[in-house]
Amino acid sequence: MDPLVALFFAVSPTVREDSVIFIFIKPSLRREDLHIDLLTKLAFWGSTDFSSFVKSFNEQLSEPLSEHNALTLATKPVFVDRHSIVDAGNLRMCAQSGTFAICSNVIEDGRIKEISGIESTESFLTIAIPFEYKAKLRRELSDRNYTPDKMFADDRSREFPRFEKAKGSLQSISEIVDSNINRKGLYSKYGAHIALNGLFTVGEITEYARRFAYSRAEDRVWLWFARDRVNALQHRNNLVLTADIMKKSFPSLDLLADESFLYHDGYVPISNYYSNPNNIRSGQKIPVSKKARYIKMSVTMTSSRITIKTNLFNDAKLFFSSDQIKALYSDEFVVHQGRADLDIRVPLELSKGNFLIVLTYPSTQTRAFLAKSGIQYENIDSPAFKRTGLFSLDCNNKVTT
Repeated sequence: MDPLVALFFAVSPTVREDSVIFIFIKPSLRREDLHIDLLTKLAFWGSTDFSSFVKSFNEQLSEPLSEHNALTLATKPVFVDRHSIVDAGNLRMCAQSGTFAICSNVIEDGRIKEISGIESTESFLTIAIPFEYKAKLRRELSDRNYTPDKMFADDRSREFPRFEKAKGSLQSISEIVDSNINRKGLYSKYGAHIALNGLFTVGEITEYARRFAYSRAEDRVWLWFARDRVNALQHRNNLVLTADIMKKSFPSLDLLADESFLYHDGYVPISNYYSNPNNIRSGQKIPVSKKARYIKMSVTMTSSRITIKTNLFNDAKLFFSSDQIKALYSDEFVVHQGRADLDIRVPLELSKGNFLIVLTYPSTQTRAFLAKSGIQYENIDSPAFKRTGLFSLDCNNKVTT
């Protein structure tokens, strides 16, 4: 499967709302597999009597299925190997590199009750796509030739549809949560945190930032945009866009540009976590493998160094945290050939203390490490670790100096 095709469809809707991409890491079966054949025929069965279906289905088999085995297949969804589906005339399917998923069934007391969605029975990951960045993602996809006329190869006239109009203009519904003016020094400065109070693309927000800045009398304007008042009050956290606009030229300051816009590419609205607790909220979606490496870790400490010996894979990034013990140069250190060292400073008066060692989030790790550990650390495990809601692994330690 091509993940950029999924992203294409996630940014295609015209409504001003967020989207979600579901990621299933599952093997697929060929079209002629018995499991697929059973689910396909069951979908067109005209009765809720499961026993009669099994009897009819077994008439085509040289080795009939027991009702128990048939029930196991009927209640388990399956993905179809797209290479086993030959349909050269279906230009859309070929262009989209797609596959098919067949849902399972809820069967109780020998009766077929309902179809069960794949996301309700299978482990999955989700990626939230904020509306603010959909137009930007559309442009980037087009640059890579993921365009409507390619995805819908039988209709070359297609283009990305325009987003629906916003319910109000940015000027009318946004609000300044707080602001500051500084007229000291060589040039005057103005800063404000702004709540958008609506869904707008970063392009629309950028244009509004320019108009806002040039309506001010100050020479330099900083603007921090958040989706709503709650997020704006967090001051520089969960921001959609940051604007830095210099309206006058000051060569002596060696400014790189008159306008600077910081697009927060990792931005995901906090509201996503609360509105979709089952689908989007961070959590272990991929089960820990039965073949996961059992991680061992020993920690020794002197007044100037912490040394960890472990069988974690090479290049594992660890994070050190303590209210009592200070890391000298960096809180991060890396495992290499079964060892990781961190220079520290221990206060002379400290006799006992605690510290925390964290295997940092998968998003901060190298691809080489994730290839072995798994994208949610599903290939490593240990009683010494506590899996947090953000997929990090914590190891608490108590030390006596």
